[in-house]
Amino acid sequence: MSHVKKKIIAGLVLLLVLLAGTAYAATDGFYNFEDMLPFMKQVHPDWSDQDLQDMYNACHGDNGAVPSNTGYQMMTNL
Repeated sequence: MSHVKKKIIAGLVLLLVLLAGTAYAATDGFYNFEDMLPFMKQVHPDWSDQDLQDMYNACHGDNGAVPSNTGYQMMTNL
């Protein structure tokens, strides 16, 4: 088997693993507002629960951890 074919297969396997990990993380259930609220209160202690809910919904939508690039975009704009 040539080196090019091995690299292509390795890339496809890596892509499959990353996609499976992303799917697992998205369905894990950790990323809902109720689970995140204690951490959000630590970061924003002066915010009301409604303020935190509004921010969470703006970032993740109303249905939990909706796939988005919001966090990535915020981190790359530093």
